[in-house]
Amino acid sequence: MQKNKYAYLLIAIFILVLALRLYFSFMSPELATDDAYFTTAHVDKVLDGNIANFEDDLSYGGRTLLHSPLTYIIFAGLSGGNVHAMNFFSELALALMVFIVYLICRDITKSKWAAILGTVIANFTPIFLLQTTNNLTSYSFSIPIIFFMFYCVMRSDSRKYLITFIVLSFILPLIHSSAIFMVFALLFYFFILAGGALQAKRVEKEVMLISILAMFLMVLILFKRVLVQFGLDVIWQNIPLGMVFDTFQGLNIGTLLFGVGVIPLILGLWGLYLGFFREKNKGSYLFSAFALAILVMLVFRFIPITTGLVFLAIIFGIMSTFAIKSIILYLHKLNVGSFRTLLIFLLVVFIPVFVIVSSVVGLTTQEHVDSQTVADMEKINWMEGDLVVAGNLQEGNLITSIAKKKNVVDTNFLLAPKVEERLSDIDLLYKTGSVAFAMYVINKYGIDIIYLSDQTKEYYGIEDLNYAKENECFEREGRIYIYTCDKG
Repeated sequence: MQKNKYAYLLIAIFILVLALRLYFSFMSPELATDDAYFTTAHVDKVLDGNIANFEDDLSYGGRTLLHSPLTYIIFAGLSGGNVHAMNFFSELALALMVFIVYLICRDITKSKWAAILGTVIANFTPIFLLQTTNNLTSYSFSIPIIFFMFYCVMRSDSRKYLITFIVLSFILPLIHSSAIFMVFALLFYFFILAGGALQAKRVEKEVMLISILAMFLMVLILFKRVLVQFGLDVIWQNIPLGMVFDTFQGLNIGTLLFGVGVIPLILGLWGLYLGFFREKNKGSYLFSAFALAILVMLVFRFIPITTGLVFLAIIFGIMSTFAIKSIILYLHKLNVGSFRTLLIFLLVVFIPVFVIVSSVVGLTTQEHVDSQTVADMEKINWMEGDLVVAGNLQEGNLITSIAKKKNVVDTNFLLAPKVEERLSDIDLLYKTGSVAFAMYVINKYGIDIIYLSDQTKEYYGIEDLNYAKENECFEREGRIYIYTCDKG
């Protein structure tokens, strides 16, 4: 009966997480980000038979893309190209983190109540939900796989978990380059082991070394062209200099509080201390190493701030179980009779309610791609010809995925040609009042359509394209400006 109680609670948490994710995914007719439409476009390519899809005829007018292709193959196989089906399976995969996190928390603390509360905290941290809900990305599969791999390391005394770990080591790099996080985490874990903190079995060390090499080599193979061209600058993904400091922000307490949340941050840091200096078991050292690896990469700006915070939030949720276990044990020792039971009850109720409410409030503020922009892109899709469409940076993937037309610039910067120059030219196209300057950009990229969305108006502080007014070379259809004259 006791086991059933925890099983029912766990299933209830899973249903709540999945229901919350699905509700906020389907309450909006559009996906959360422009990047999510990059996924839908490449799923369509897989369904058309182009499984590797490293060549893109539309992005930047035609260029080579580098990415891990397995995500799009999985989405294509599960959904058949239906966006709602893709969204469902994405949310389902992320909701499975409930069971993965519970297994981890239970094994590192041996306390089922602490594990239940840690599971709630990890799955309801604000940034984890905000960055992954209604957002089709490779993280939908890579995050559950990474944390299940950590669980396999914790259970490395079992042959089946060792084999699973090795198999996933080859699969993860094909899903996402975040496999490199696993590599660094395991390296930090080895440093801890080298200090004599734990005695790992020889087979465990050999398996982890093989997996580290496998993941590292596969990432190198997949991204060798980028490494040859950019060297260590590939860390910053060829992002324009003006955007690098926004994407790779420095880490500070304010950022942590905003992204992770107050309770997960406090309990997580406390739990990291207890786990590393008091508990000293494999799980505590493993996730301390992972947290340290992420923190180092954030401090040196090797990974985007949002990516780092998502992983830190989950780690803090897991490590918070040590703090929760310590609180529960302390309350049990208090000689206050029924008041002790009340305190434990308040702990068990208050933490989940506070964390869940905070996350729900955050999700209500989540932005989505503008529905009118999507409708306009569908309209452009009906226009015949090999057209080039100019839009703002955050509309580039919409142009290629929905309008099925060539764009001038989008957010996939790796191996993109002359990114800084193109962004500067797009700025000029929208801000200038000069016909000569506008024609310079139009001729340079062979632009056939200029799209002026409300977001573009707000960003550039304009109401119209002044050079297009009363200009016989432009036909206007709502927010779509069609250039009809011959290009020089």
